[in-house]
Amino acid sequence: MNWIFGYGSLINKGSRNKTGQSGQAIPVNVKGIKRQWNLVVNNSTAVGAIYFPEGICNGVIYHVEENEIPKFDKREIPFGYSRIKLNKRTITPLLGFKVPDGTVWAYVANNPGKPSLESPIIQSYVDVILTGCLEYSEQFARDFVKNTEFWDYPWINDRKNPRYPRAIDNPDVEKIDFILKDEIAKEFSKRQNV
Repeated sequence: MNWIFGYGSLINKGSRNKTGQSGQAIPVNVKGIKRQWNLVVNNSTAVGAIYFPEGICNGVIYHVEENEIPKFDKREIPFGYSRIKLNKRTITPLLGFKVPDGTVWAYVANNPGKPSLESPIIQSYVDVILTGCLEYSEQFARDFVKNTEFWDYPWINDRKNPRYPRAIDNPDVEKIDFILKDEIAKEFSKRQNV
């Protein structure tokens, strides 16, 4: 059995299913990984994972059939990620789940960078991620925000004209903005409307 650890837009079931078929998803924390806004992709910056011994990264591990893995590789690898095997001892399931049998894969950033004015954090991407997190709990969404670095770099609110190719219709913007403002008020106050 194969599982993929999604720690950004792949937390969101709808976003996953725009790429390939996925089965059961289990919310987890993974030790030894730090999540950052660090993968510059065209005109925006995505979240990427790096090894960091003290790091904790929440997300989901979701089941994929062997023939679906190439679809997720095609989504991630051309943009600067590599697929690696996770040590299952680093995975702590949440909400009463157990670590499943099989191999767990993760996509990690090859050449981490930082957001810039040319490639900022984009709110339409944040909305996809946090909508996925909210499928589990508000605390799960808050943990995403707290355990992600580099919010203090250029960040734009592109909701009126979304840049993210898998943007969703009608995210709960009030709840998402409330969580962001509550957890990272200083950084949120610098978000620019476009």
